[in-house]
Amino acid sequence: MKVRLFGRPTRAGSILAVVIALLVVGLLGSGLGRGYVLTHDMVFVPRQSFLPGFFGLGGGLPRAVPQDAIVAALTHLAPGWVWQHLALVAAIALAGLGASRLIRTEPLWVRCSAATLAGWNPWFVERLYQGHWALLLGYAVLPWAMAAARDVRRTRPGATARLLVWIALGSLVATSGLMVLIVSVPVAVIRATAIGRRTKSLVLLGGLVLQLPWLVPSLINPALSSRDSGGVSAFGLRPEGSWGTWITALGLGGFWNSEVAPGTRGSVLALLVAAALVILVGFGWRSYRRILGRAVAYSLAGSAAAGWICACVAATPAGQRVLVWLIDHIAGAGLLRDTHKLLAPLALLIAVAAPLGVARLIVRLADPAVRGVLIAGLLAAPFIALPDAVWGGVGRLDAVTYPHDWFTVRNLLHDDTRVGDVAVLPWSTFRSFAWNDHRTVLDPAPRWMPRSSVTADTLFVLHGPTLVAIEGEDPRAARISSAIEAGRPLAPALAADDVRFVLNELGTPESQVPPNLAGLTPLYRGTDLEVYVVPSSTTSSTPTGWHVLAVALADLLAIGVLTFAFAVMISASISGAIARRRGR
Repeated sequence: MKVRLFGRPTRAGSILAVVIALLVVGLLGSGLGRGYVLTHDMVFVPRQSFLPGFFGLGGGLPRAVPQDAIVAALTHLAPGWVWQHLALVAAIALAGLGASRLIRTEPLWVRCSAATLAGWNPWFVERLYQGHWALLLGYAVLPWAMAAARDVRRTRPGATARLLVWIALGSLVATSGLMVLIVSVPVAVIRATAIGRRTKSLVLLGGLVLQLPWLVPSLINPALSSRDSGGVSAFGLRPEGSWGTWITALGLGGFWNSEVAPGTRGSVLALLVAAALVILVGFGWRSYRRILGRAVAYSLAGSAAAGWICACVAATPAGQRVLVWLIDHIAGAGLLRDTHKLLAPLALLIAVAAPLGVARLIVRLADPAVRGVLIAGLLAAPFIALPDAVWGGVGRLDAVTYPHDWFTVRNLLHDDTRVGDVAVLPWSTFRSFAWNDHRTVLDPAPRWMPRSSVTADTLFVLHGPTLVAIEGEDPRAARISSAIEAGRPLAPALAADDVRFVLNELGTPESQVPPNLAGLTPLYRGTDLEVYVVPSSTTSSTPTGWHVLAVALADLLAIGVLTFAFAVMISASISGAIARRRGR
């Protein structure tokens, strides 16, 4: 019996697997070593406790829900670095394999090119360096969800369950969940005359229920009424080169944080490669529509065009005014600030359609040497345009280990019987530790400590040469910030907000105004961390009962839908295997 991968013989499947493996090693490099890749927003720790904020019951908006709760559960089975490595490898592998699967009837070189373009592109690389691993997983899920939605449309057994499972995997954070829903669900339900209302309702209702873990805490969170639209310009597209945002976005670049952009993004060569790929997409349109089917082809192309236009318009003064109005007047519209995310469907469209354009072009060429040059050029295009993405950006993604003090302090706070939260100093959002090679990283303490943490949530964004301050939502953080800026002793302010401990992280730049620690009692002093005790607190930060009940019901409903989908999918797989065996 021959083993097949996506309907292809073992040899072709093995070659594709090698391409994916090389892609993983090339993009992650030394980040695959034992330890933690700590860069910008990507923070994993050895073990996370189940804290209210991980379920959306903290002081700020639930931007990492249910991501943090799921990671917390997984770290009780294996250390966090294991799950981080699996998530990063899965994002690259699923994106590559998914893109190749959408065009699985095409020659091997076409599928290998699609797999490479799906991962080695500016959008993916810049998001990887920013540490948005959950968003990358959502992007990687897109082709699989669309393929499952196409199967739903064709009434194939178990397709609805597969679609819901892919939607669940893509919904670790709000933006990726919405992206997967918007791109895939229309494939299954719009003008799908072969399926009934019951199946359409199941897809729509199931997809919505899977968003409840972040949607419900977003709607009931008091911070929802605190909207800072001042970050619109900071989070808008940033031109990479002198050709402006529209061309930059077509080349899948323009991420707002200039620190994470590879140095070659502003080169003329990158522009030429991007232009060639876009032209090839147009040339391969007929093949793209025929191979993917009208529903998938138009849904992906429409999402890509809409995302590109919206992202570029939002970077104009008029577009920014509209976006500011939306954020000021509509709860939850802050999700639209980071418009670079909208380019994800365009990245997948280019990865799938550009190789089809080359395939259509070489059919018209009689000279085998010219054909070979075109194929080699397409396969090399991602690496020519982004040579500095090799080996994890040559050191950007090095894996490190946490110093011993972090383990000691976690155990100390876990064993202490006194009730209260932890305030974390220096009073800033990001850190730059020497043991992490001074790379900028989000403070690890809120995920590492076994108690809820209060941290500075004012975000400073480097947009080109300008540093923009974006106000946070947590009222406790705002009150502590006021005390620090006024030079008042921290002890009374912390005690009034249910803060019992202060964690001071050493070896990272201090905030501009050093806090007044008078009245705090030293509990632990190490090389990397210090811990102080705050006098007895006078208020409680425990979430209200109905908030907890609403979030618990939302999570249970989502778990129920996912469990049902898994059971149906497994049952359909078993039934299909039995039918195939009987058919022989």
